[in-house]
Amino acid sequence: MSQTGSDEPVEPRRSRWRAAVHFIVAQQVQTVLTVLAGLVATPLLLGWLGAERFGLVRLLEATLALLGVGWACLGMALGAGLVPRWARGDQQGVRQWVAAAQLLAAGISVLVLALAALLVWRGPLGPPASPALQGEWQAAFWLLLGGAALLAPWQLARTVFEADQRGARVSGVLTVSSLLTTAVALLLAAHGGGLPGQAFAMLCGSALSALWLHGWVRRTYSPWSWVVPPRQDLLTLLHHASRLFLASLCGALAVRCEVLAVQALYSPEEVTRYHLTQRLYALWQGQLLMFGTAVWAPLADLYVRQERAVLKQRLGQAVAVLCALGCAGGVAAIGYTGHFLDLWGVGREHFLGTVAAAAFALAMPVAALHSLFGWVLTATGHSRQYMVSAGGFALTAVAGCFGLGYLWGPAGVALGMTAAYAVSLLGNLAFLHYWGIFSLSRGLEPALRALLLALPLAWLSWRSGQVHTPWGWMGLLAEMTAWFAAYLLLWLLAAPPQERQIGWEFLHRFWPARKRPAAPPSVSNDSAAGCDAQTRSPRHQPP
Repeated sequence: MSQTGSDEPVEPRRSRWRAAVHFIVAQQVQTVLTVLAGLVATPLLLGWLGAERFGLVRLLEATLALLGVGWACLGMALGAGLVPRWARGDQQGVRQWVAAAQLLAAGISVLVLALAALLVWRGPLGPPASPALQGEWQAAFWLLLGGAALLAPWQLARTVFEADQRGARVSGVLTVSSLLTTAVALLLAAHGGGLPGQAFAMLCGSALSALWLHGWVRRTYSPWSWVVPPRQDLLTLLHHASRLFLASLCGALAVRCEVLAVQALYSPEEVTRYHLTQRLYALWQGQLLMFGTAVWAPLADLYVRQERAVLKQRLGQAVAVLCALGCAGGVAAIGYTGHFLDLWGVGREHFLGTVAAAAFALAMPVAALHSLFGWVLTATGHSRQYMVSAGGFALTAVAGCFGLGYLWGPAGVALGMTAAYAVSLLGNLAFLHYWGIFSLSRGLEPALRALLLALPLAWLSWRSGQVHTPWGWMGLLAEMTAWFAAYLLLWLLAAPPQERQIGWEFLHRFWPARKRPAAPPSVSNDSAAGCDAQTRSPRHQPP
């Protein structure tokens, strides 16, 4: 790899979009394995831990996510700075930038531990559990937080791979760590480990992924050695991370607001019901959210190279794909949530009702677009605009979840969160339109078209689930797949021709046709040839 320090981008070393598709496919493999593990583990954990402990584990995750905001915004700033350095082929600059981030991560760990001790002492982070479980809560909280603080500098290796468009590796490692977490959690829950056992299981998975990815970075980019970062890199990274801090805090608060609202207004048992009802939708929504993780680096690379026309085209394709897949998932799931809980073994008594199911279904495409536009804002360097958008998202989420949750119960919390996603989506899209990155019409037209097509099929799916019980797991899977495919077929028939070609183009980029050696590249379409030249893997360059 070139060690150049030039500011000019070099030819991409790999196809951007083929790497993105590889990442998405790796995510699907991860989903299959983790879903199967979760289907087996959740009823067992619920039986061994009880509803209160199970809900407290979800609350523990939300609390740690809020305290880890500093690490999250540091990772975002690290990724945004790595993209132009990879584009220049500046490996020395990459090492210095990562070293600066590791030093800052260690400093943030000290501050987080001090802040947590202060908050526990003053009361806001006191045990939310019944008196019998307060000791377990304290032990689990400090075990998980202390482990996260120690691992923070090594967790940054994930961002190095993602910024270099090697996200498929990250997905593979996370799959193994997730399976390890599940296995340890089951083992300790079966032997009465309680909340500390669940915290130890999560810590084992985090340690495996962090250390594995760190070692893989050292081997992939050998020679890779820790270097003393320049003072300017430390100051620049600290400046960018601090600008993202408020936005990251608002985002973390908004995303975890559902659990916090249900816990504050009701009980840990209601947190368990909310989590289990949402689970079917969260499985697919997680894949849609990972789409933004897969494509942010290619989009940022196009922005750095000033390829604005290609950037708008690719972003438009991503919007159309997310709208179609999100609405298809909602149509398939809305009528079968109660049946899913019955077959899962947790019982229909944990179902929150049709209103909550409709809110979760609508949230799938809306949350996916919100995430994608947020990634684009941060990846293109518009952190100030993203901070404003994240602040509005947090305020809307808190007001919606607590306000509607107080009025209409846990289902109101789901409605409030969906409304917050929609408001923030419009704000992010307005910023992209203002800066000339993406137009309002190209963002809203596919979304509205997909939603209007989904409404009649969603009603039919709901009615089907009301009057008919699927025949076991195979029947449930077959019926949901049929509704999913029916929506995609309807979408393809109603979509404009340019959107209809998206699937074929992604398939072609994942399995490119073999080129005949004797056939020279066509020069009849200069713009197409120029676009393809940017995505072909370059020949080997001497160091």
